[in-house]
Amino acid sequence: LALWSTLFVESWKARSAGLAFMWATEDFLQAEPARPEFIRHRLTTRKAGIHTQAGFIPTDDMPDINEAHLVPYIQDWHQRWRIGLTVSVTGFLMSSVMVAAIAILGWKSILAATFSSRWWGPYVGSVVNVAFMQLMDFLWQYFGIWLTDLEIWRTDSEYENALLLKSVTFRFINAYTAPIYISFFQGQNVPLFVEANDGKPLVDACPNNDCLATLNTYMVVVIVMLETVRNVYTLAPLALSWLRNERRKCRRAAKARRAQVAGKLDAPSTGTEKVTLRGVAEELSVAEVEMQLIEAEMRRARYRGTTIEMIEMAVQFGYLTSFSLAFPFALMFILFNNFLEIRTDALKLFKSRRPRYRGANGVGPLLPVMELLSVVSVVINALLIYYYSDAFKRAVPSISPTSLLLSLVALEHAVFTAKFVLVWVRPARPKWVEIARIRLKLRREEEGKGQLRENQMQIVAAMESVVSEDDDDTAAIFAKHKSELLRV
Repeated sequence: LALWSTLFVESWKARSAGLAFMWATEDFLQAEPARPEFIRHRLTTRKAGIHTQAGFIPTDDMPDINEAHLVPYIQDWHQRWRIGLTVSVTGFLMSSVMVAAIAILGWKSILAATFSSRWWGPYVGSVVNVAFMQLMDFLWQYFGIWLTDLEIWRTDSEYENALLLKSVTFRFINAYTAPIYISFFQGQNVPLFVEANDGKPLVDACPNNDCLATLNTYMVVVIVMLETVRNVYTLAPLALSWLRNERRKCRRAAKARRAQVAGKLDAPSTGTEKVTLRGVAEELSVAEVEMQLIEAEMRRARYRGTTIEMIEMAVQFGYLTSFSLAFPFALMFILFNNFLEIRTDALKLFKSRRPRYRGANGVGPLLPVMELLSVVSVVINALLIYYYSDAFKRAVPSISPTSLLLSLVALEHAVFTAKFVLVWVRPARPKWVEIARIRLKLRREEEGKGQLRENQMQIVAAMESVVSEDDDDTAAIFAKHKSELLRV
């Protein structure tokens, strides 16, 4: 699984490089236009300069190009204090969510002890935890966008990257606090501030001292419930919209039938006519039909982009690579869910308002996040094997905990070595992209030489028409430099 995660990330990286070359977006960030929200912001002014990836370069000392390079500009200190504020608020929210998640885990032990006689008792606390996690994710979708809007980013790429970094950090803390606590801390018999029925302090411990089974229960609830809620959340608005459209069609058809019975219309409706106040059918013009299509498009829900979907895939990737030891069946369930979700997301895009074009040369900071998850998952799985796996103990009954730990460290280093070898062997940019880039460079050089040759031939022709044949000195000088002018 660790090697598969590396191959997955490297394949994604190569695929991204190939698409960026085919769509000619490799240099997109350098020529990306400013966002409309940035241009019309109240703090935006016009200043002579050029926006680059390194920052804003003023051209006030170059009066010849000032008028041509008046671009939207916001002073740096306006954005810096806003970024500091949003980072502080995001950090406070993450700490609050972590404390609340741990408190709910303690309450989960109380619920498990209360409903231990019921078959669904072990699942109650996990359901409450997942419900809290879903509530925090739902609230963050709006609060994270508000915080990112406050930072006044200039381009769509900067805006999406800032939103993605904050959202990924928040979602990871919200999603991984519970499984990490169950895996490595709940087995330490953490005392709670509640007394049990016998008067002794209640201890947050794994049932039967089997934390792997507790983690399995939690992962089953999380993966099944999260994926089901996501699909319902995607399909429910589409289903309601379809029902409203069908209801509107039925009302329109009933109205047309009543009009026909009353004799107000001579022919059935074809869908391209309108009924005036007098009940006379008039054929719609092409402009009116196009306006109706535009109005129908504007009534559709606004497409929120792919940032949320990418973050959900990253969280899912982390669950799959880090905690699949507790729930191996998650592999098949996530595969089936993604097969379904590809189609539901496409249906959502089809039913939403057509979004404006936003170019990109990759997936932004999500790719380093996936690489980090691929590395961290090796450490987490090694610790899970050390704490909960009986395979080594059954194979070598006399092995000591220290020898087991050293064996797992050696295995971990072997896996890291294999991952780094895969990264080194598999290039980040496909070979066909490199070949195509070289061919494109040579073609542009030849086109440039051809244009230069044509310009020089025009210069030579103009000089020949000016140079007089009787002027031997000028003709000799021209003949001497003519070959140099035509040499390309």
